[in-house]
Amino acid sequence: MGEDRGIGAQPGAPARDGREHRQADTAADLLSASALWFPENVIDSAVKCGLTSEQGVHAYRAIWYYTAGEIIIRAAAAAAARRRRDADRPTYRDQIFADLDPQVLPRLASLGGRWSSLTAEDTYRQGLIALVNGLLGP
Repeated sequence: MGEDRGIGAQPGAPARDGREHRQADTAADLLSASALWFPENVIDSAVKCGLTSEQGVHAYRAIWYYTAGEIIIRAAAAAAARRRRDADRPTYRDQIFADLDPQVLPRLASLGGRWSSLTAEDTYRQGLIALVNGLLGP
């Protein structure tokens, strides 16, 4: 972890460490027709709340990206939890947060010991509500 993987490099190109870059292909042409009810309903709801169809598409994309990010983070957290169960040592993140300099990162240092439990809380609904409220405006 922490090594430079050549962010921004082309997918499939070798990374600086020799591994190949992976890309989640999210092209719209890969959508199943049976899944189109989701963007249809989000865009329709956005229009009913006063957005244009174009703004509804942007709202759908923001909601989907937020949701997809949540799915990816939860999957990674579950994998990390399995590794923690198998290892008898603190995680890299726990090690980093245990040694934060309060002069440099005072807020994070004050949260240090609670960071893992705070970031493990399920805040998806709360975040989605805030995102939707922001998209719809005052």
